[in-house]
Amino acid sequence: MAGDPGTAYLLGASGLVAIELASGAQRPIATVRAQDYYFTERLAYADDLQISPDGKWIAAQTSEQLYLLPTPTDPKVEVDLTAPGNPGRKVTDMGADYFDWRADGGLMWSVGNFLQTLPDAAAPTPKDHVELIAELPRARPAGSLLLRGARALTMADGDRIIEDADILVTGDRIAAIGPRGSFAVPPGTPERELGGKTVAPGFIDDHDHIGGVRRNIVGYDEWDLAARLAFGVTTSFDPSTLGIDQIAYQDMIDAGLIAGPRLRSTGPALFSKERFTSLDQVRAVLRRYRGAWGLRNIKQYRGESRTVRQWIAMAAREQGMLPTTEGSHNPKLILTQILDGYAGNEHALPLAPLQEDVLTLYRLTRASYVSTLLVNTSGLTGSHYYVARYDPALDDKVRRFWSPMAIAHRLGHRRWGSLDASRMPALAADVAALAEQGALVGMGSHGDEPGIGFHYEMEAHALGGMKPPAILHAATAGAAEVIGRLQDMGTLETGKYADLVVFDADPLADIRNTRSLTLVMRGGQLFDADTLDELWPVPGKRLAPWFANSEGDAQWLPVK
Repeated sequence: MAGDPGTAYLLGASGLVAIELASGAQRPIATVRAQDYYFTERLAYADDLQISPDGKWIAAQTSEQLYLLPTPTDPKVEVDLTAPGNPGRKVTDMGADYFDWRADGGLMWSVGNFLQTLPDAAAPTPKDHVELIAELPRARPAGSLLLRGARALTMADGDRIIEDADILVTGDRIAAIGPRGSFAVPPGTPERELGGKTVAPGFIDDHDHIGGVRRNIVGYDEWDLAARLAFGVTTSFDPSTLGIDQIAYQDMIDAGLIAGPRLRSTGPALFSKERFTSLDQVRAVLRRYRGAWGLRNIKQYRGESRTVRQWIAMAAREQGMLPTTEGSHNPKLILTQILDGYAGNEHALPLAPLQEDVLTLYRLTRASYVSTLLVNTSGLTGSHYYVARYDPALDDKVRRFWSPMAIAHRLGHRRWGSLDASRMPALAADVAALAEQGALVGMGSHGDEPGIGFHYEMEAHALGGMKPPAILHAATAGAAEVIGRLQDMGTLETGKYADLVVFDADPLADIRNTRSLTLVMRGGQLFDADTLDELWPVPGKRLAPWFANSEGDAQWLPVK
C-alpha cells in the first residue's frame, strides 16, 4: 500500500485517504478521533495520521502525543482513542513534535532536541533515544560604551533615581551605574552624552501573544518583532504560544540572527485536552517543556479538575518551572488557583472593586497580577478605545514598522465605545490598589497592537489613579519578577542585561511621554528607536522590510 508509487496518502477533512495518482480516485483509509482542543467534551479529528510503509499500521498524533493502531479493516468505522478498549496504543510520554515512518517500517519522532525511534511497530517501547545538539554562540556585543548625563530611573532600591547618571555597558550587561564620575571608566571607552534625558529599564511585556510567529513557518523578516523592539519592548513573554515556533525565534534572536525583543514563553498551554490521570503523567509531559524545549514557565488553562490543576502546580515546582494560569473570568476559579499554588493569573479579576481579603491574598501569596486592560474588561475592549482615540494607522512609526496588511486588518476598522460606560477604569483602580498594597503587579498588552499597544496598556492603568512611577515599575521590575527573570532584567543595576530605553520627555510627569522614546538598547546593542538603525557596537542602517517604499514606510498605504 504505502510502498506503491502510484498511490499518495493525504490527511483529508475527516481522516486519512488514499489517492490513486493515475485516476485521481480516492478511498478512505482511517478516521481517528480524540479529545478536542478547547474546554469541550466533544471529540475532534486527530491532528495528523500517517500510514506505515507496509500499510499495516497508522501513526496518529493528537494533543502532542503519538499513538499506534492497526490499519482498520473497515475504514468507515471511526476509531475513538478516548474509548476504553480502543485499538490505539500510546507510544510517547513526553510527547512528539514531529514524526515519520522510516523505510524499514520503524517509527521515529522528535520532541525538542530529542530523537526517539520505535524500530518495530509491534514493540512495546522505544529503543533509541538520541539528543541532537546544534549550537551557535549567543550574540554579545564586544567592547564597552558609557552612557552619560541622563536621569536614570533604576527601578531598584525603592525605585531609586540617579540624576546625571553614568551607565557603563560592557558586552550585553551593565558593568557599572552611578552618579557622573562615581566609578572608574576604562581609558578609551566611547561615550554617548544623553543630555538630561530620562533613561529607564527596557519594557517587559508579560502577556504578549505574538501571532506572526504561529504559522509553522520560520522567517527572518517578522514586522511585529521589529515593531515591538522599536517601541521599547526589550522582552516579550507569551503565556500560551499555541505552537512551538516561538522557541525557534527565541533562539534566533538570542543568536543575533534577527532583530526583536528577547522572547520567552510558556510554550503551548496545558488545556483540558491533556486528560491527565496521574501526577506521574503530568511530570512526564512537563519534562517535554523543561527538558526538551528548555522552558522555565508553564501555563495551565482550565484543567479538568482541581486535582489536575494541583498536580500541574506541583510538577512545575518540582522541575523548577514557574506556573501561571487563567480563569476565564470566573472569580471562584481564579482565587482557587491562587490558593492551589499558582504563581500568577492572567487577565483582570472581574470583581471590581477588590476588597481587603483579595488584596491581602495577592500581597501575602505574591501571586502576580497582570490585568491586560486592552482586552477582557467585561465590556468595552480597551484596545478599541485607544485605536479609535489615536488612529495609529496615521502614526509615522506604526507606518514604518507595521506591514500594510496588518494596518488595514488591525487598525482600519474598530468599534467605538464609551469610556464612561466601560469597566476599564474600575479594573485599573484595582491594579492601583494592589500596587499600593505591595502586591506583585506586572504589565501585559496581549499583543494585538504590537509595540504601540504596550504604551496604550500603560496609559490605561492611569485611568484608575495609578501614578506613573508605579506604572513604570510594573512595566519593568514588576514585569521581570512576574516571569521569574528579575535576577537578569527589569532594573538598571550592575550585572543585569543592558536593556534600557531613553525618553525625550519625562514619563514620571505623564505616562504618555513614554512615546517620546528616542533610543532603545537590548542586550548592549543600541538602536535609534525611530528606525532601528544600529548605533552601537556596529553602526549601520536596518535592512528595509519587504513592504517598505523608498522612504521606509509601508508602500501600499495612501499618502497622508
